[in-house]
Amino acid sequence: NMEKLQFMSEGFIQTEYSVPDDYSHLLSVGPFTIAEGDSEVVAFAFVAGESLEEINSQAELAFYMYPGLTQSSEYSNALPDNMILHQNYPNPFNASTTIEFTANQPSSLEIYDLTGRLVRQYDILSAGTNLVSWDGKNDFGQTVVSGVYFYSLSSGGKTKTKKMIYLK
Repeated sequence: NMEKLQFMSEGFIQTEYSVPDDYSHLLSVGPFTIAEGDSEVVAFAFVAGESLEEINSQAELAFYMYPGLTQSSEYSNALPDNMILHQNYPNPFNASTTIEFTANQPSSLEIYDLTGRLVRQYDILSAGTNLVSWDGKNDFGQTVVSGVYFYSLSSGGKTKTKKMIYLK
C-alpha cells in the first residue's frame, strides 16, 4: 500500500497511536559493498526511555553489550558541549559495576558513602567517553560495606551525581 511504500522510501515518524492497527518497523544499514562469498555482521538494538538522556544511555549500553562493535570516527570524535553521566550497571551490584560518562574536558570521578565521606577517587580522566569499573574497594584497597553510594563526575567546573547500591 502507499503508506508502506512511503515508510520504506522516505520514512516518517509517528509517536502517538490512537487505535490498534498493523504497525511496521523498518531497520536498515549501509550502504556498503559486500563481495561475492563475503558476509557482513550488523547489530540492531531496540531501546526505550522516559527522556532523551535515558534513551541515549540505553543505546550506549546496548553498544557495549554486543562484542566486536566499533564506533565510527565521526561518532567517537564528536564530544558534547557538556558532560553526560550515565547510571552505573549493573545496579545494584555485588562484585563490580561500570560507570560510564562523556565529558569534553579532563574530569574526575569520585565515589562517596552515604555519610558523604570520600571512598574512591579517579583523577584526570581524558576527555571523551570513559568507562570506570569499581570493584567496591576504597582508595586503600579495602572492601567497603554494603549500602548506598554516590558517584560524582566533575569536569569544566560542573558536577553531576548519581546513586548506586552495593550488595556484598
